[in-house]
Amino acid sequence: MKGKVIGFDSRTGTGAIEGEDGLRYEFSGTEWRSVIRPESGVPVDFHPEGQMAQAIFPVQAPAAARVGDGFSWWAFYFSFRGRTTRKPYWLYLILPVFVISILLTLLDVGLGTYNAETGAGCSADCSLWPQSGPASRSAP
Repeated sequence: MKGKVIGFDSRTGTGAIEGEDGLRYEFSGTEWRSVIRPESGVPVDFHPEGQMAQAIFPVQAPAAARVGDGFSWWAFYFSFRGRTTRKPYWLYLILPVFVISILLTLLDVGLGTYNAETGAGCSADCSLWPQSGPASRSAP
């Protein structure tokens, strides 16, 4: 059955759904089958068992109707909520640093400022910017 979340209390782990039949169904947070948090107004699909809702899945809006669910560089670099997973870490942090380092090395070779013995050039410090923050904070 389809319905809409009326509310969810994270302290007790319980909530309520209004079904398309107009009835109210209570649910436990353990029946919520998504990584997103239940919020008021979220359309859901569920299985009614008496006055309880079981196996609750949020219903995705059509792709054309969704706005703003793409990747945000600003949110990735400047949001301090939660932790990053491996894919965003490698794809959006390590890969750009690696590519920028290669491009700066090629620039140094092109300008003639690259030192093959030390592997450094004028732009070598620019490629170390992600590592400089943690190193400076960990110093006693």
